[in-house]
Amino acid sequence: MKTRHLLLFTLAAGFFLGAAYLDLALRGRSAFLEGERYMALALGGKAADLPGGKRENPAKYAYIWYRTAAEDFSPPETRWTRLARKKAPEALALWGPDTKLEAGRWQGR
Repeated sequence: MKTRHLLLFTLAAGFFLGAAYLDLALRGRSAFLEGERYMALALGGKAADLPGGKRENPAKYAYIWYRTAAEDFSPPETRWTRLARKKAPEALALWGPDTKLEAGRWQGR
């Protein structure tokens, strides 16, 4: 009987850990792809249209989405978090002069 309970507990723990990993990986992928969407706009030289009629530099939003994917959905380290960590400095450089405070976050990574 104890073996059966141990087996059920192990299976349940494995299921929940697997579900958590899958959830974080999919959220990281979604954030990375959103960053890619804004990065394409930034490289195309277009301004991002935001709700309320505001227009802003899309590189800002690309950087924020990459940072979200790299920091908020890691660990576990997935393909998407590694790609976001690589792309964030490029988006930060495109963002412009008001990014000196953020630049230190990505030095040495």
